[in-house]
Amino acid sequence: MHIVPTLRLSGLEPFTLTAETNFVNIGERTNVTGSRKFAKLIHQTG
Repeated sequence: MHIVPTLRLSGLEPFTLTAETNFVNIGERTNVTGSRKFAKLIHQTG
């Protein structure tokens, strides 16, 4: 038996990346109210 290696990720929904998958946009949610240091870093780049 030949098993094809795939990338499997978990998050809000399970996701499997295969050779047939076209474009994948991966984002991250941030919360600037959680940390003053993080908020300052975000505001410096904007």
